[in-house]
Amino acid sequence: MSIRGPSTLLAIAAGLLSCGSASGQTVASLPVLTGVQLSKSYAISLNTSGGLTNWLSVEGATGLLMQYPAGQTWGSVFITYGPAVSTNRPGLDVSAYQSLVLELSGDAGTTVAIGIKDATQLDDGSETTVPVQISGDWQTYAIPLTKFTGANRTDIYVVTEFVFSGSKAQTLWVRNIEFSAATTGILPQFVFGGGWYSALYFTNTGGAAVSVPVSFVSDNGTPMSIPAVGASTTVSLAPRGSARIEAPNTGDLTQGYVTAALPYGVTGYGVFRQSSAGIPDQEAVVPFSGSLARTSTLIWDDTIAVTAVAMVNPSSVDATVAITVRDGTGQTIGTSSVALPSKTKSAVVLRTLPGLAGMAGNWGSADFSVTTGSVAVLGLRFNGQALTSIPTADR
Repeated sequence: MSIRGPSTLLAIAAGLLSCGSASGQTVASLPVLTGVQLSKSYAISLNTSGGLTNWLSVEGATGLLMQYPAGQTWGSVFITYGPAVSTNRPGLDVSAYQSLVLELSGDAGTTVAIGIKDATQLDDGSETTVPVQISGDWQTYAIPLTKFTGANRTDIYVVTEFVFSGSKAQTLWVRNIEFSAATTGILPQFVFGGGWYSALYFTNTGGAAVSVPVSFVSDNGTPMSIPAVGASTTVSLAPRGSARIEAPNTGDLTQGYVTAALPYGVTGYGVFRQSSAGIPDQEAVVPFSGSLARTSTLIWDDTIAVTAVAMVNPSSVDATVAITVRDGTGQTIGTSSVALPSKTKSAVVLRTLPGLAGMAGNWGSADFSVTTGSVAVLGLRFNGQALTSIPTADR
């Protein structure tokens, strides 16, 4: 199957190309499309199996509108570095970036495949693409560049492509495309005072100094002030350097969550410590969660322990988290839901939620999913005073 024949490419640069630059510099982000304005040095083209090139338009400042026509086998809209050509293709070095970030909306429940392609890959549809499910509301999708296996990230020619398939018509809106060098890490629980201490650790694995913006947020979405730090701070990391932020066990119990913009090459984690009279302190190391997942899964075991979760909606729209709990055989033993307005958090013992009492004395898995917004989940396992974190798988 030939996804794109160079002789039938339609460049619609007029009306879409605007001021801006596509530099190979390693900056926090490399814009491709800002709103509906394509950055300088890029061109946009489209085609279908039937050679149709009239289904892409600009709708004011809302976004680019793709109206994939019915009766086709495939269709593609693609943005190239430089003009669309069949030979001597230029390439853009995006190896310093971690993800391709896009804002999309369209026909709810439909799927489009997103891809990138280097200057040597063929126009036969053999490049790796990543399918994403579309919502009727605007959603932000961050696709790790490692997903695009086979593409040489030092020589990218097609910087973004949208591949449609099947004979049904489909509508897709797009705005704001960029390569991002930073990922937003979420620590869904951060607590201090009342017997609790928390800390954040960061390290820079790269050879250049970087800065990490960190924000502390209360459960209700308002800023949360940390003693001697405040509600936000910027951590400066020297090459191969590390840093620590501590929230001491002083005063009344205060809890919320943390967001951190992690540049390329920066990693980190959190630590909780619980102190109670007469027993040794108990600690748990907790990883950062992603900020753009719509489903998160954890494995729980309430045969001898109790599972608690912290759920954060870091997006700008309200969300309802649908929770489905399964036993070890995969059979559903309970469902529940939690409303999470934009930027808020909820922390609960999982089996105390309505519909999840069947977890007691059992074990299995739990899915946390949203249809709007996003969800970041942290699992914690308690056995008396002992505690440990539970890793989650996001998608």
